[in-house]
Amino acid sequence: MSSFSCRRLVRTGIFLWGAAVALTGCDLPKTVNESVIGSAGLSIWLEKNEITVLRDPRGREYSADDVSLRILPLLDTQSGKGRGGSQTLVHKPANDVQRKISLRNIFRKLRLKQTLLVLPKWVSAVPLRDEIYPSLLIRKKHPSHLSELLEKLGVGHLKFANLGEKFQTMTLAKIGTKSSTSTKPGITTLYSPQVFEPSSLGPNCVAAVSSDRGTLIAKCMLDEAYSRVVLGETSEAEDVEDTETANLGPYETEFYILSDPDLMNNHGLTLAGNAAFAVDTVNELRAGDEKPVFVDTTGIQVLRRSGEPKPGSTLPKRESNLTKFAVYPFSMLWLSGFLVFLVALWRGAVRFGPPVRVYFDKVEASKKASVQAKAHILRLAGQDQAMAAEFANNQMQSLAARFLGETGRIDEKLLGTRLRSLVPELADGLLEAAHHLYSIDTHISAGELARRIDLFDTQYRRVSDAIGHISRRH
Repeated sequence: MSSFSCRRLVRTGIFLWGAAVALTGCDLPKTVNESVIGSAGLSIWLEKNEITVLRDPRGREYSADDVSLRILPLLDTQSGKGRGGSQTLVHKPANDVQRKISLRNIFRKLRLKQTLLVLPKWVSAVPLRDEIYPSLLIRKKHPSHLSELLEKLGVGHLKFANLGEKFQTMTLAKIGTKSSTSTKPGITTLYSPQVFEPSSLGPNCVAAVSSDRGTLIAKCMLDEAYSRVVLGETSEAEDVEDTETANLGPYETEFYILSDPDLMNNHGLTLAGNAAFAVDTVNELRAGDEKPVFVDTTGIQVLRRSGEPKPGSTLPKRESNLTKFAVYPFSMLWLSGFLVFLVALWRGAVRFGPPVRVYFDKVEASKKASVQAKAHILRLAGQDQAMAAEFANNQMQSLAARFLGETGRIDEKLLGTRLRSLVPELADGLLEAAHHLYSIDTHISAGELARRIDLFDTQYRRVSDAIGHISRRH
């Protein structure tokens, strides 16, 4: 295989590889929040319905007083283990945990601000496929995981109703003040609805939003004693805290828990009346408070306690927004630019090679450029005779510089004497041929001019060759 064929094959391979990368990544979500079970769409939908959403809060820059409601989605039953952020790339998960958040941080969030806690429903493979299948339901794949999560949250008495694995439309029995003016009851559509059994609410929970199939949102008491155990607080620490934080706002004693995340995630908002349900629910829980809603997708605490002054130093911030220019589709732009650079490098350095140095002697280069310029001017003026005389003069000047060491005007007598001493049989012929070019008549024919130039050139070459032989003998 020739080198040209090899280069062509390599270029074709690079092009096909780039196209494959582009087609593979063009439709996939970049983060869990952008996948079908994420909450990026909820923030956009709330803003379109004139509900301000707090986006990307930096460490400790906002107080709990700055928001009206926190929505805290738990994306899997592994919540309560490990620590981490919310921007893990979905195509390379480190493990089954889609958003790492410790149980301690969950309780810190619940105590700090009124919170709607959204339970998980789908396993970790959903963001990878960006599609939903019955086999990916948590309660089908891992039947005990949801119950264990509720136990860790202190509401283990809550039980789920078994409504089957199909799309079902539910009529809402209670949702507070509706966003629409319609007198018809609200409806929602869910695949394999995940609702609480009303009989399992017990004394610590009440139904906040119900349907004809079960309870969708329960309002539960936050067990203070259990919370302190989770947070590692002792009775002595409680007394010290009461003294040091007397001016701070009280902790929350209640929280809301949403049984089915499909009512508010990217997939569920596209179904039937789920989008209207989300807006109505948020407005009801805000109770007229016009402060922003915080859709909390962080794994750490980013809000200050009510009444706590803003500290001088902040918590470590999330990675710079500039990093978004390193992922798709910007990564394809950088790849294209790199390939263009490689092609330009190959074309300049390999195909054409380094620049060719025509003249190493600057004086010689300048002299030849001057002669060429003068010849060009004479040709434009139609002075072929003058150009022939200039040609003979330059040739004789070269001989004079060679034998007499002169760079100025030619001393014809001295040059003739020198030539006769070196090549007596050729000197007179060259001098005579040069004289014939110096004294050309302006009316000479082109044929005669060409004959004289050819004669001079022949004599000049014979003299040069003869002088070369003499130089080599000595």
